Amino acid sequence: DVALTMVVINGFLYMLHFFLGDPVVPGWITPAIPLVMAYLEGYPIGPDRTKALIALQMEVAFVFLVLGGTGLAFKLVKIIPTSLKAGIIFGAGISAVISVIQTRFPSYPVSITIGAIVAFYTLFSVHFKKAAKTNKFAYMLSNVGMLPAIIIAIIVGPIAGEIPVPKIEWG
Repeated sequence: DVALTMVVINGFLYMLHFFLGDPVVPGWITPAIPLVMAYLEGYPIGPDRTKALIALQMEVAFVFLVLGGTGLAFKLVKIIPTSLKAGIIFGAGISAVISVIQTRFPSYPVSITIGAIVAFYTLFSVHFKKAAKTNKFAYMLSNVGMLPAIIIAIIVGPIAGEIPVPKIEWG
């Protein structure tokens, strides 16, 4: 229950910046993965680690809302040299890909492969960018980043037998 609640809250807060017009926050998670993982290593797996992650997410959400709401995010991004921003994001991206390949790919090869294909298509395809100019649904998908790839991977996982079909009980 706590995990599902946090996924919903995280999803809402993750999209909130976009709805408020802040262009800064979408890429924060990739460079932060090594730092978040190092931080969480200090807590035992279980409720304590979950609480630490929830607290960290809430603190980060607060900081981002303040930075975005006050316009300080734009000023902060302007003073950091482009080469430094590029290096951090590029290095974090490589680190994230290596981490996924080493830890998750062996267990979920079909889901990850299909999700990656969808992500590459919706994020980088010239064909998809052209379609987004004339098709409202494609335009909407182009504005939500990795979400289409994640949804497809979640659907493919049970079909491929890599994860069990979730049993959802409301109430």
